[in-house]
Amino acid sequence: MNLLTPTLNARKEYSQSKIDLIKASIQEIEELKKHKNLCIYVTGSFGRQEATEYSDVDIFFINSETEDQISKLSKTLIDADFIRLIDKMGFPPFSNDGQFLQIHSLEDIISHLGSPKDDFSNYFTARLLLLLESSPLYNEEFYDESVAKMIETYYRDFHRHVKDFLPIFLVNDVIRYWKTLCLNYEHRRNTEVDEGKRKLKTYVKNLKLVFSRKLTCYSFVLQVIANYKSLDNALLLKIVKMTPVERLNNLALIDNNLSGLIQQILELYSWFIDLCNQPEDQLFKYIEVEANRDLAFEKGRSEFGGKLFDLIIKLTDKSPEILKYLVI
Repeated sequence: MNLLTPTLNARKEYSQSKIDLIKASIQEIEELKKHKNLCIYVTGSFGRQEATEYSDVDIFFINSETEDQISKLSKTLIDADFIRLIDKMGFPPFSNDGQFLQIHSLEDIISHLGSPKDDFSNYFTARLLLLLESSPLYNEEFYDESVAKMIETYYRDFHRHVKDFLPIFLVNDVIRYWKTLCLNYEHRRNTEVDEGKRKLKTYVKNLKLVFSRKLTCYSFVLQVIANYKSLDNALLLKIVKMTPVERLNNLALIDNNLSGLIQQILELYSWFIDLCNQPEDQLFKYIEVEANRDLAFEKGRSEFGGKLFDLIIKLTDKSPEILKYLVI
């Protein structure tokens, strides 16, 4: 069963075609060939496979620090080639002046999980984006190994509770990530001057928060709810490799009675994707009009968010015990 709209299918095809081009071009970066224990993955709209021609490329690096030390000079050469590659392919420049081009070690991401350094060193973001909305660009073998090791960390007690294991540790982290995104948005509002273009950027960020960021987190939570009685490492790995809209579509295969509600959610999300498929200035002109803005946030907060909540309630109706763990 495929409930994805024509827009979502087209965005997936477009995203994958661009990812394939980037993958092929990356193979030509000579400096990368020296590092077998380094992987690169894309997140954001390309990681979710819903990119438009106006989407930028968000990438993260992970390496195995104990086996593959990368010198500053080597990393500088890799970054320079990567920046040239992205520019040559016509993508917008990396956001925040390349802030996220730093390399994280797999060992650090796992060992500091839950510690103060988890947030401070950006391990938390790298880990959650890897699990929720990523697609490998370079060294897929090490990418798969990294995902598997992170799942094993969250599942360290699974072998003692095979029949009744609940992935509370993982779900708490996903919900914490959603709450962090909301807090980060409020922080930006407090530090930015709400005038002119900056104010319009804030509206757009808010709209993306209530649509794409929310779906990224809660499509994962919904899959955990639907499969919690049989959610072993192998099944969780399959869920990680689905995009957010694929996770929703897959729920209809689990319970066909949910297909009508899921289709409504995907149609609302498709409306949002269509809206974003225009130059930034045109999107700003749209959101600047109060009536348009009210319509967009009504669709996002009341309709889209409300139907996602309805889906959670329907999935937990027969198993109310799992709902308890999402709340307390």
